[in-house]
Amino acid sequence: MSRSDQNQRVLIQSLAGLNVTSALGVIEPLRDSESAGVRGAAISACIKLGAPCLHLDVLKEHFLLPNQMDRQSGIQDAIDCCAKELLPSILQAPVSPVFRMRALRALWPEGDLGLGELSLLSVLDSLLNDFPGDLELVHQYDQPPTNEFLIQELFGTDFSRCYLALKTLSDRSAVEIWPLLYQRWIEEAHNDYGAHYFFVRLFGNRCDWPKDALSVIEQILDEAIASQRPQFMKSKSAAVLSLYRLGIVFDQCRLAELLSSSSMPFWESRYAALMVLSDSMFDSDRGAFLESSGLDPNPFVAARAQAMMRDVI
Repeated sequence: MSRSDQNQRVLIQSLAGLNVTSALGVIEPLRDSESAGVRGAAISACIKLGAPCLHLDVLKEHFLLPNQMDRQSGIQDAIDCCAKELLPSILQAPVSPVFRMRALRALWPEGDLGLGELSLLSVLDSLLNDFPGDLELVHQYDQPPTNEFLIQELFGTDFSRCYLALKTLSDRSAVEIWPLLYQRWIEEAHNDYGAHYFFVRLFGNRCDWPKDALSVIEQILDEAIASQRPQFMKSKSAAVLSLYRLGIVFDQCRLAELLSSSSMPFWESRYAALMVLSDSMFDSDRGAFLESSGLDPNPFVAARAQAMMRDVI
């Protein structure tokens, strides 16, 4: 464990995973390691192996470290030691929504609709909406950046920077940024799964796009929903919500397809369709949709449908 050429983080995780309690004496000193990855793994392992539940405040700090890999590792460390009390902080961490959703699924008590002050459905709605304002970003601009710079940031690998750019672009002139966005979409973003997600988000974060842009945006969002490319799956639910925010009405047939686990196997998209259905115009058919979704194979989708049925009653 003391050899510098060993991957200490992996070794610590392996010992904890194998429940090697005799390794506690070796692991405990590493809770003060200069490496965030080693430090977090050691804190998590000590808790998992039965040591007092100490240093959770240090793990919490890891969620906002400058390096994204350290933030992601910190979330995994919290998952590994079942630190449910850190979930509120994880949900505000500026990392991919995939990591935040993974933490929710791992740490949320099965069958419960509440955890402390958190409501399961409110948390899920927030995760699916994924507004930058709901996150604690770790970066800021020293001076107002150009539109070109902000759009380029959407292609980055650090989600804190991506969310900051998304938030800033949402306040820029839609007329000015649309030609730049469309050019970058054609050139790269349509095939870059990270930028693809943030472009889809941006399209639904405002409703003042030029008239000639709306038909193009609608086509982009429709294609995002229909895409079968695995790495683009997180854009599907985002596209559902973006279309709705742009005032594009879903007809009954389309809602039925989005809510069906056979035609839409990606559960986040079915959940997003329920969010749309909650304010849809099809009140006479809501009952049938909700009854069917109440039996959805995904517990989160089923829970939201059942809650909506109770509200109707």
